[in-house]
Amino acid sequence: MAATDERGLEDRVQGETDYALASPRTGECFARMTRVAVPLSVRISGRSRRARVRLVAALLLVAAGCDASSKAPASRAAGEAEAGYLSARPDRAAVRAGYLERLRLGLGGPFRLVEFALSDPRLEPEVRRDLGRELLRRTAGGELYEIDPLVLLPAGLPPAERVARARAHLNLIEATVTQASDPRAGELTVRLAYRIAALETSVQRSIFPVAASVASLIRDRELAIADARRLLSAARNAGSDPVDLVAEWRRSRRLQVELPVVTPIEERLQRQAIRSIPGVLGSIRGVTFGEMPWRPRRTSSIADSEALRRLQSIADSMNMPPRAALVVALRGIGNGLPTSAGPAQRLAWAEFASAAADEERFASRQRALGTREPALRTALAAAALYAAVGLRVHAQERVWYPGTPSPTPQQLQARHGVVLLPRPDLPERWLPFFATALEESLADLRSVLPGIGFFGLTVAIPLEPKRTAALASYQTSPRVLTWPATTGLGTLAHELAHDLDFQAAQRRSSRARGFASKSPSPSLAAALAVLTPDRPETATLPAADADHARRPVEVLARTFDWFVVTRLAAMGRWNGALSSAQDEIFTGHGSLGPPGVSPEYAPAVIEAVGSLATIPAAERAAFLAEYGRLQWPGPNALLSTTAARLEAVNRAASGPAAMGVPTAGFRAVAAIGEETLREIDALRCEGRLPLVDPELFGEYRQLVIHAVTASARALALDAAEEVGGAHARQWMARELYGNPHPPAGEPADTSAAAAAAALHTASTLEAIAAQVPAVVPVTTPLDRNAFLFGSPALSCGRPGAGARLLR
Repeated sequence: MAATDERGLEDRVQGETDYALASPRTGECFARMTRVAVPLSVRISGRSRRARVRLVAALLLVAAGCDASSKAPASRAAGEAEAGYLSARPDRAAVRAGYLERLRLGLGGPFRLVEFALSDPRLEPEVRRDLGRELLRRTAGGELYEIDPLVLLPAGLPPAERVARARAHLNLIEATVTQASDPRAGELTVRLAYRIAALETSVQRSIFPVAASVASLIRDRELAIADARRLLSAARNAGSDPVDLVAEWRRSRRLQVELPVVTPIEERLQRQAIRSIPGVLGSIRGVTFGEMPWRPRRTSSIADSEALRRLQSIADSMNMPPRAALVVALRGIGNGLPTSAGPAQRLAWAEFASAAADEERFASRQRALGTREPALRTALAAAALYAAVGLRVHAQERVWYPGTPSPTPQQLQARHGVVLLPRPDLPERWLPFFATALEESLADLRSVLPGIGFFGLTVAIPLEPKRTAALASYQTSPRVLTWPATTGLGTLAHELAHDLDFQAAQRRSSRARGFASKSPSPSLAAALAVLTPDRPETATLPAADADHARRPVEVLARTFDWFVVTRLAAMGRWNGALSSAQDEIFTGHGSLGPPGVSPEYAPAVIEAVGSLATIPAAERAAFLAEYGRLQWPGPNALLSTTAARLEAVNRAASGPAAMGVPTAGFRAVAAIGEETLREIDALRCEGRLPLVDPELFGEYRQLVIHAVTASARALALDAAEEVGGAHARQWMARELYGNPHPPAGEPADTSAAAAAAALHTASTLEAIAAQVPAVVPVTTPLDRNAFLFGSPALSCGRPGAGARLLR
């Protein structure tokens, strides 16, 4: 073991020596030192290997001293930063391993990572450029966004079968996204197909948000590959170094992977996605029944574990600010660790969560924890997945390191009237980072709503939130927005909306002490009623509290948050400090409901946001054009709302039914399908949806039929199990899907009583199965002939029949 350690140390020393000699600041010092050291090394050449290694290590320490004294810090902040990571400077292999591991896990986006590497103060200029080129090469080769299949483990199965199914689901999702004509269409297919599969119980409901998360990262991988290849090609054609194009392409927003995802995809891609649902849904059922024909993709290169171990101390000395996406994921998963996790494992997770608050520290520690505590591998896989999804909102973030020029608190107050108040527990080196994030966020807000102001607001930055359930908070007297360093990123739009709500109350009456939304005007009250969700959901951590989410103050703040996200997205802008919301599935740390679920949605948003600030005419018109009465809510919103109604019926129908057939449940499912299609047709007939082409309109109808059929199948499967247990459920699955009947696990009972019971059960199961096709809506679409559309022969029914669509 000692010889192995000595060889490893000698190799490391040699690498660090090569790095130090490449430094123009230390080359002369090394040359002088070598003239003295070489004769000494000759004299001990006959001694042990350990002695030689110790000599070289001692010489490196001297060289580090030469480097430390060769350059005076340019400023106080730069000097503090230099002192913080100087001891880690020679270990470029560890720093490089950290970047490659972050790329592999998909933490923060590949081009953002390249630009951070190109500015990393721990690396010499040419080393930075070499690392940047390697990151680009690996991105173009698809060596990024590697997902551990353990995140898709189903519950309640033998361990080997659980892992096999998880791998099959991952391979299926990857195949769906990568083989689509556009990765965005593939991602949408996965979202819709897994939502329907959860509705029909082909997968557990908890798998849906995980599948959506996996699909989003695979989508990003495919876009990043295409972006990297375009950039490399452009560099070749121009005869330039590709790393020189990264900053320019990021600033000009030419990278598809860094663009906001809230913007709806084109109608042609929506059509493709919906038409692909039956095939993917059949494959999902195949996984459930043990059919796993998909081949896994080639995995990326694994970073050196020893280098990552050395990186831990380097990352700690660098001490970059925490990332809320990481902190929220780690704490949420830690709170949900299985009961089988023992005290030692819980302690290990708590220590890891507190130490891995930024990307580099997470990357340097997560593999070591998985090796030491194998039982935590699933939790680590989930943490990496949710952190990568949460960090997507920082794709356009500018590079910041200690010493980067940042606004001072005095400048912030002069420019924006905001008092920045760091708490004593906040590390001083982090304040410039949060000052920069605050100024950029206020500037982005004013690009959407130029008239807003926050004069007199205090933004306090403690290390941790006062309450564990609150990521950030606002209090009216005095006006203080508490923006914790660990959990605050992504909450500014929401919390600043509370301040605007308070200002609105003050404008109404100088004696008001609360929020205007607590005693709203009739028009605002009507708008908030439209915007209040029935069942707020989020695919990210932590899950929102339903009662809290229905409070008018919270509804107004979330609405403001969403409006700002959509308007910035229209400009191609993403600001992860301002909001953590991405789209109607990944709603950030809040509980936004799906947008545009009724014709009243967009006008209600305009009324709500208009109660807080004056909306420019152009922004108002743009939002109404995108989400207003002349637009369709989109497949995700349509399916989410329809599925919620159907799931309520299935829950109500659970339990024994008369004669074993849940007739009332089937009737309720059929009624929802017919009602939804009538409302869709009414809107189309009334001219409310003129911007939706008839072909896509037909696909929306088909999506409703998929959901209704799935709900009926779930009813049939549950009823069969109630009648005859697991074997009856298997029989029903064969009838519904045509899958082979799994072999019986117990010998058959041949008695006369058993035969009679089996005959009764068989007839009941046949009666249940016969109900499923009967629930499929048969309403004929009004637009069956585009030339006859609007003909007097086509009756739209009573006027306004579609006004309550999906309410």
